[in-house]
Amino acid sequence: MMQDSSQETSVTDDEIEPRSVLPWQDSKIQFRYKLRKLRDRLIIGATLLAVIVILYPLLDILFMFFYNGALAISIPRLTGLTLQYGLANSIVGTLLLIAISTTIAVPLGILGGIYLAEFSEKGKWNRAYADAVRFISDVLSGMPSILLGYVGFLILVIDFGWGLSSMAGGVILAILMLPYVIKTTELSIRKVPLKLREAASALGATKSQTIN
Repeated sequence: MMQDSSQETSVTDDEIEPRSVLPWQDSKIQFRYKLRKLRDRLIIGATLLAVIVILYPLLDILFMFFYNGALAISIPRLTGLTLQYGLANSIVGTLLLIAISTTIAVPLGILGGIYLAEFSEKGKWNRAYADAVRFISDVLSGMPSILLGYVGFLILVIDFGWGLSSMAGGVILAILMLPYVIKTTELSIRKVPLKLREAASALGATKSQTIN
């Protein structure tokens, strides 16, 4: 039996003939490969063409914007008044708006965030007040700026008689900034690890010293 099985195995091995044509040498496989390569190149070319068509108008606008802007910028243009086609009034007005709004929004926002993070959980009234502050802050952060600007224009400029002043614009901009400062401060304080708070208490630090 062992001899018969060995003979069968040897006969089977002898009957196996190596293929004369390798798979990658087959004409059909080569044709499919070339067709696939052609499709890939066509898709890549179409994609690049679409990118160029989309980006060309944008790049053209940016180039003309920077080119014409660079030619127009000069010291007299930056320091001249608006009546002289200058930008000095706009630059000074922007800096005033930033200064007024930052002076109002940053201190109030930081104090509000500290209160919400550290003192809002003590007592029923504190929790209710904190929930109201968070609700108003979320509403203000989701309010369109043009709507808030229109309301501020009606109240501050017309009713209060402030006119088209930097103070009116600074107050409206501070109201827009306030919710983000409050939220950022609250989240930053809440992310402080408990170990640091416990270490400060162990060293004898007060509540205000721990917050600072």
